[in-house]
Amino acid sequence: MTTSSIEDILPLAPLQAGMMFHTWHQSAGPEVQTAQLILDLHGPLDVDALRAAAGGLLRRYPNLRAGFRERRAGAPVQVIASRPDLSWTEVAAEPGEDPDAALARHTEADQGRRFDLRRAPLIVFRLIRVDGHRHRLVVTYHHILLDGWSTSLLIRDLCALYEHGGDGSALPPPVPYRDFLGWLAAQDRPRAEDAWRAALADLDGPTLVAPADPTRAPVWPGSLPGELGPQDTAELVAFARRHDLTVNTLVQAAWALLVGQLTGRTDVTFGAAVSGRPPELAGAESMVGLLMNVVPVRVRLRRDEPLSALLDRVQHEQAHLIEHHHLGLADIQKVAGTGELFDTCVAFENFPESGELRCGPLRVEAGAADAAHYPLSLNAAAGSRLRLRLSYRPDLFPVGFVRGLLRRFTRLLTELPAAMGTRTGRLDLLGVEERHRLSTQGRNPAPVPVATLPALVEAWAARTPDAVAVRCGARRLTYGELNARANRLAHALVDRGIGPERLVALALPRGIELVTSILAVTKAGAGYLPVDPEYPRARVEQMLADADPACVVFAGSDAAPVARAAAAAAGLPRLDLHDPAVVAELAGRPDRDPTDRDRRTPLLPTHPAYVIFTSGSTGRPKGVDV
Repeated sequence: MTTSSIEDILPLAPLQAGMMFHTWHQSAGPEVQTAQLILDLHGPLDVDALRAAAGGLLRRYPNLRAGFRERRAGAPVQVIASRPDLSWTEVAAEPGEDPDAALARHTEADQGRRFDLRRAPLIVFRLIRVDGHRHRLVVTYHHILLDGWSTSLLIRDLCALYEHGGDGSALPPPVPYRDFLGWLAAQDRPRAEDAWRAALADLDGPTLVAPADPTRAPVWPGSLPGELGPQDTAELVAFARRHDLTVNTLVQAAWALLVGQLTGRTDVTFGAAVSGRPPELAGAESMVGLLMNVVPVRVRLRRDEPLSALLDRVQHEQAHLIEHHHLGLADIQKVAGTGELFDTCVAFENFPESGELRCGPLRVEAGAADAAHYPLSLNAAAGSRLRLRLSYRPDLFPVGFVRGLLRRFTRLLTELPAAMGTRTGRLDLLGVEERHRLSTQGRNPAPVPVATLPALVEAWAARTPDAVAVRCGARRLTYGELNARANRLAHALVDRGIGPERLVALALPRGIELVTSILAVTKAGAGYLPVDPEYPRARVEQMLADADPACVVFAGSDAAPVARAAAAAAGLPRLDLHDPAVVAELAGRPDRDPTDRDRRTPLLPTHPAYVIFTSGSTGRPKGVDV
């Protein structure tokens, strides 16, 4: 970047510095700090005006044009480009393609995108056309640019710019993000450090729901929704008002009780996402940028303390720290002297209400897709219903366990008003079913039937065909759809001579196609060999040579180039799921369940399901049949 192309150089907010560190030091796995704003547009769309409006956003907000750089000496900075290119892509559903499937496919294209933080802009726009009156605009950005509060402001301005053809002169001038950075620099840092040092004094260690592992690579999280209905929400809000409490306090106290039960700790810490918009900073509520921060919440649980006293204490202790929410988490951990403090986080969202969204004649439906890097993260969104979302790492927690946690949390919130006089040590966090299962566990266990994975999935698809089986970002597959897709691919594999005692290598990223392919391979009777598309070529070549798969599966001509080249060099058959010829072939395959009449030999539970390569004692990975 030349000097003439630089408009400004700014310091980083605390959370920006943390995100920059994590992005640059975690190159493996998906980028969980990439987020998406999804706008479904209904009505006649002026594409040129929408593109001009997107460009107008970059002109209006200089911090959307930031690239992030380290310096040889001193703190890193964000460099504001004066004239960055607008990253704009237009795509359309294929003729005859299911509209929802097309929208999901194109939305996922940028999900988890890895941005080069040095190169602005770290925001891209993808317009998906379904027909003349239905479009979707997907705005994908690195979280280092924006927080959730800002997205509603961004939508408002995008619509206003659309109505004015991208001309920002008709809009009121924005409040500069640099005002917030200047306010940060003027804060009394020693005083904030003293406040956090006192708040975390005598803490005997972190509160962790998962074993600490600094080498653990990020994975795309699972997510479960929940909510309190309108009546329960209204009763909770009224209860909070009667006792001069905030709903955020109720959420934090309930989470502390749940995490305390999970970890066995009575001195609980967890993270809280705070808005970072100080009331004394003029215009803070209308600023676009990353103002939020993550700070620790410490809750000491005393078994003989009434719930009413716990709630009052939590609110009082957190209110005392609000003016110090600007201090970065790394700095807080440093003054606490404990290092890592927590691995769960709570975000209570109370963003500005957008009401019915319109862009001129267009009706707009807004949504979002993002991820969290903590093992467990809870989002609670205020409104007529208290909407909940519990995100989790699926490599650490099975979905059934997380579903149980969400049920416990929801039940605890609804029961708080009736439990004010109950001592916290006597609060029952388990439901009737959970308590019954625990009390009867191990007594006369029922025999577990012997069955293959395909048979189990097929039985479930027959019972609940419309239940969601796989969810990846905005895409969903029901059990019926998953089973049918896997059946078509399984028949194609069987006709290629693939069956029991053979292996199929899957060089696919995590997602719906990987799940479908795993099921298809096992339906054909074969075992699957997972090949990470990011593995170095030497490792892929060794895996393919040792496993000798009958076929290597890809998805796209540009996907997994290392694995594709290694398979070609080994002379292995290759199957590209995105090849038009393969797509046409699969469309003509039957969607019925394959049987032993179709397979080369009967499928037995004892046949290998997959091969996994582990690090051997000699340092050379070894394949293990499972």
